[in-house]
Amino acid sequence: MKMKMLKVAVATVCMVAFGQVSKAQFSAGVNAALPMGTVGDVISLGFGVNLGYDYALDDKMSVGGEAGYTYFPTKDPDFIDDKYADGTKHYDSYSRSYSMIPILANFKYYFADNTNGLYGLASLGVTSLIYKENYTRNEQKVDWNINTGWTYSYEKKSYENSFSGTYFTFGAGLGYIINEKIDLGVRYLTVSSNGGSASFMNLRVAYNF
Repeated sequence: MKMKMLKVAVATVCMVAFGQVSKAQFSAGVNAALPMGTVGDVISLGFGVNLGYDYALDDKMSVGGEAGYTYFPTKDPDFIDDKYADGTKHYDSYSRSYSMIPILANFKYYFADNTNGLYGLASLGVTSLIYKENYTRNEQKVDWNINTGWTYSYEKKSYENSFSGTYFTFGAGLGYIINEKIDLGVRYLTVSSNGGSASFMNLRVAYNF
């Protein structure tokens, strides 16, 4: 009797576990992130990849999460063209990179059902921002000699600057599921900190497994 009850218990647990897994939806996608406001003066349109997970509460709602990586090309700052009085540029070389790693919890509401059609999306989580800067500067030295007058000399010095931080992130948007496999979504994300915030319009194209 005990063995029979144990088999029934094991079978029940397996059925429940299978039922939970059957409600899970995994996805892998690519995304484009357009910086909004003043942050767009520093960085250009970013591109990245991400992984997602959704768990169906019913046909109309699901909860889940996603994580990804987005790289942003940067725009050359104005000072890179600064010159000394004799026409020599301050900077011999300059490079910088900007990227972010969001980890978000998502809530979705499906206007049709969770297999196709339009849905609303709300996101909440954190984003790690990473900035790196490297440049070589022509340090100019000016000397005066009674015989030769003013003379200029230069010394190249390399500099490196970087910072990273993790910040509260929230957003909302709309998505559309095509034939249960292709998921298109657009979302307005805000990365907030004590010193201000940065906003992005994010477009995601994903494949559902």
